[in-house]
Amino acid sequence: MQVKLNAGNLLGSNNLVYRNFFSNPDISNGITPPSTKDLLYQKGKDVIDYEAAPGRTYSLSISYRF
Repeated sequence: MQVKLNAGNLLGSNNLVYRNFFSNPDISNGITPPSTKDLLYQKGKDVIDYEAAPGRTYSLSISYRF
């Protein structure tokens, strides 16, 4: 007999899809690529397109062999 317990999303993280608005502060040198910090979500600056909170999931399975 085999018993399995699975749990997912234990920390309760959300899924977030957003549009990143990057403004280039130094236009005189041309376009400079954004830094990693600029690409992360910034509350109040970036626009959220979709947010989901899937919640925690649990499953239990029992199997046996003769």
